[in-house]
Amino acid sequence: QGNVTDADKYKKEVELLTVERARRQSNEGGHLLRELLGHAVMDDLTRVKRTLDAIEPLSHRASGWKTVMLWAESEYQRIRGNASAALEKAEAALVSMHPAGHPVWAEAASVRVRLLVMLDRSTDAAEAGLEYLAEAERRDIGYERHYIRMPLALALARLGRTDEAKAQADTAIDEFEKLGTTGTNLGLAYETRARVAMTIGDK
Repeated sequence: QGNVTDADKYKKEVELLTVERARRQSNEGGHLLRELLGHAVMDDLTRVKRTLDAIEPLSHRASGWKTVMLWAESEYQRIRGNASAALEKAEAALVSMHPAGHPVWAEAASVRVRLLVMLDRSTDAAEAGLEYLAEAERRDIGYERHYIRMPLALALARLGRTDEAKAQADTAIDEFEKLGTTGTNLGLAYETRARVAMTIGDK
């Protein structure tokens, strides 16, 4: 929702409860996935770095967290503006996970498409985005498929595929609204539609 103040408040409550119970939980660190996603979509470099630091020790204990670490490093480098390094990390993350079978697959796929657009590789971005979106739809992964749809819309717009670009952006808006989504996700969908309009010169 973009409410960092309340998010930090509840995070502290979780940390207190964890200390009080004084035993490792089987889902240790599970909250870090959603936390990192929230910080990444807001391009909050400082909080992404803090969450990255929390994930790093987990990545030494379990292979699944190594994959998460690669995705997290990709988001960190993207926000810093280092698109080439970010793309390398995103692609390594995708290679290490089964398509649509990992908790951050959609996010890793999304950031790869986004980075390809940033690197002016719109043809590659559109091809990858359409492939990832088809896989996401086939596996019915839910709202996270829109994280792929949004950068795909930008890639299509840059290629002059106007109707397809508008349709992808509008679908993200419509489906987020149907879900009752407010805050950051819906804001990102509207921002995507605006960027598509700017790219195609639609006043």
